[in-house]
Amino acid sequence: MGRLAGVVSGWSHCDVVSETLAGAQVVIATSDGENVVLTTDADGAYATWLPVGPYTLTASAAGYVPVTLTGVVQPTMQSRNVDLRLDAPCVSVTYQPFDVVVVQDQQLTRTLTLNNAGAGLLTYDNVLATGLWLTVDPKTGSVAPDSAQPVNVIFDATGLDVGVYNSSMEIVHNDTEAGRLFVRPIRMTVVAQGTVLTPVTDAKAGNPGETVTYVMTVTNSIATAVTFDITATDNVWTTNVPATVTVAASGTATFTVSVDIPVDAHTGYSDTVTITAESQGADGQEGAAVLQTTVAEQPVVLALTKTADPDENVLPGDTVTYTLTLVNNGNDPLTIVLTDTIPAGTTYVAGSVTGGATLQDPPGSIVWEGLLAKGAQHVITFKVTIKANVARGSLITNTVTATVGGVPYTAQATVHVRPLYSVYLPLVLRNAQ
Repeated sequence: MGRLAGVVSGWSHCDVVSETLAGAQVVIATSDGENVVLTTDADGAYATWLPVGPYTLTASAAGYVPVTLTGVVQPTMQSRNVDLRLDAPCVSVTYQPFDVVVVQDQQLTRTLTLNNAGAGLLTYDNVLATGLWLTVDPKTGSVAPDSAQPVNVIFDATGLDVGVYNSSMEIVHNDTEAGRLFVRPIRMTVVAQGTVLTPVTDAKAGNPGETVTYVMTVTNSIATAVTFDITATDNVWTTNVPATVTVAASGTATFTVSVDIPVDAHTGYSDTVTITAESQGADGQEGAAVLQTTVAEQPVVLALTKTADPDENVLPGDTVTYTLTLVNNGNDPLTIVLTDTIPAGTTYVAGSVTGGATLQDPPGSIVWEGLLAKGAQHVITFKVTIKANVARGSLITNTVTATVGGVPYTAQATVHVRPLYSVYLPLVLRNAQ
């Protein structure tokens, strides 16, 4: 046989104080199948002799959650104390201060947590809010012992004017020891769209390789300083923003957004970035802005030249080679339409044109149309024969025209036909008297 003894104690509400329990019942199931039923004395103590071997002990008392323990009786005296917890909930609520900012006609959801630190089931029948713009979900429910339950708190600025709205909340529950449970103060500041981050939209233009900057303003509508996270999304071009911006209570702060235009971007190319400012706290302040950066119209810088070889002392029947050179010195690719009329007094040499150009006959013109990339060069050549009836000493001049976007660019080449020279010989008379 072995002696088993101990003390049964009970915790008060929320396990704050432990006191011995007189009159608690202790039921011990022994190894030989017997049940020994004991009642604690005024000091909460119990004691009995049991056969050596395993046992199961269950301690209970009115208003407390029973506890069952197991052990092995030894042929010596053993002590086994039992702590009972009150069969009651222990309610509390945790939340960050509800001082939030909501944009007109939008909603914001925050969370509070109902905690049950007791051994009994916590139930809440209703969560009452004093403002119609403030609701909770779920309104009723239960929280198991030693558990927690999140509850959504919904701030709805639909149809509300810009301004400050105050409210409070009461949680109706079954913890009779805790009394009434309030959540307060609750404040919602309703702001117009674009109040947190301005300007809401902006657009600027720049040249390839340049950096375009935007100055943004963040407004803090609550009475404590707030740090905002700044992000840039949806962009393709390199965009730089600060990671955070801290704004004083009820104040404003500015920051710069820089957008790098690629060096190979062309007129009309654009990139759009969404800038977001979001409070790191629970106040719900956030705003977004859309910025569009466009490549400004770039000037056309076309170099057009025309040369003739040979261009001096040309005789009828000679062949002259014309060379047309186009160079794009601008930032944008150019769509070019080129026309060069075969000059009067010459005959085109069949099949002589190069550079992808063709002879359009009639009217007898060299034509070419194509796209000339930035920094690219294109060369066209063709040959003509000087006609036999060309006046000696004359000039053969013709003009090539390259049109870009309806604007003509021209270049000329002149060929000088060798003139006829008169030779005068002296007259010599023989035997003159």
